[in-house]
Amino acid sequence: MINKSFNTIDVKIPKPIYKYLKNNHSCKQCGKCCHCKPIVITPKDIKVMAFALNMNTKDFKEKYTEVYPGIPGLSHFKNENPCVFLDENNRCKIYNARPNVCRDYPLMHGTRIPKECATLNELIMNLLDEKGNPRPELLVKYTKDGKGY
Repeated sequence: MINKSFNTIDVKIPKPIYKYLKNNHSCKQCGKCCHCKPIVITPKDIKVMAFALNMNTKDFKEKYTEVYPGIPGLSHFKNENPCVFLDENNRCKIYNARPNVCRDYPLMHGTRIPKECATLNELIMNLLDEKGNPRPELLVKYTKDGKGY
């Protein structure tokens, strides 16, 4: 199922196949993920990025972030399309201090597959049947009970 609000393909991925995807995804550094909205950041992310940029957290928050609506404690980057830290060569200017959501991308959730990530979608298409369900032969291969859950 396509989720237009998050621009994702929503499928239930069994945990072992999720681990397989996580371990076999090879980033092509296209930078498309850095054009996704929103890039949600935690207070810990803010501290790490502020430290890397030799800023205090208050100044960092004022310059780069806005409160994420509806979820207390979370923020997102201002004017984030593309991310403010993406350079002209699709490289992250703060790569070693990037937020956790960026570290975990494209497998941030067990059920949302971002459409922007072509390499992950290629892996997914090889794992799913025409109805979007995991191929039975892969469930047997990557799970103990053949079900994957």
